[in-house]
Amino acid sequence: MRVTGGCLCGNIRYEADVFLHNGYICHCTICQRSTGQPAEITVLIKAGTLKYLKEEPKYFVSSDTGKRGFCENCGSRIVWQALAAEDDWLTMSPSAVWTARLKRGSRGTYTPTRNCHGIMPARTCRS
Repeated sequence: MRVTGGCLCGNIRYEADVFLHNGYICHCTICQRSTGQPAEITVLIKAGTLKYLKEEPKYFVSSDTGKRGFCENCGSRIVWQALAAEDDWLTMSPSAVWTARLKRGSRGTYTPTRNCHGIMPARTCRS
C-alpha cells in the first residue's frame, strides 16, 4: 500500500510502499527503552520505495544490527534500518503514517526477552 507520512513538526515528509496489513510487535529491551512502552509496533517498508520529500531523519545506532531514524527537531521516531548491507529492509512506526492505519499486529519478535511491567497477563510474559 502506498502511504505518505512524516514527523510531528512536518520537517520530515515521505512516501513509501508498506505492508500495512501486518505489523511487527517487537518486545526486545532496546525497543522498550526507545519507546517507553512494553513493545514497539512497526510495519515493513517495501525495499527501494522509501522517498523523503523534505528533510531526511537523523540516525542513532541503537544496536549492532540496526539504527533508528528520528526528526532532529521534534524527536518523532520515523524508521528503523538494518546496518548490514545485505539486510536491505526497513520498518517504520505506523504512527508516522498519515494516509492509512495499521489493520492488525500479527508477528511478535523478541518475545523471550520482553518485560511486561505488570501490564500484560503473567501467562504471556517471560522473565
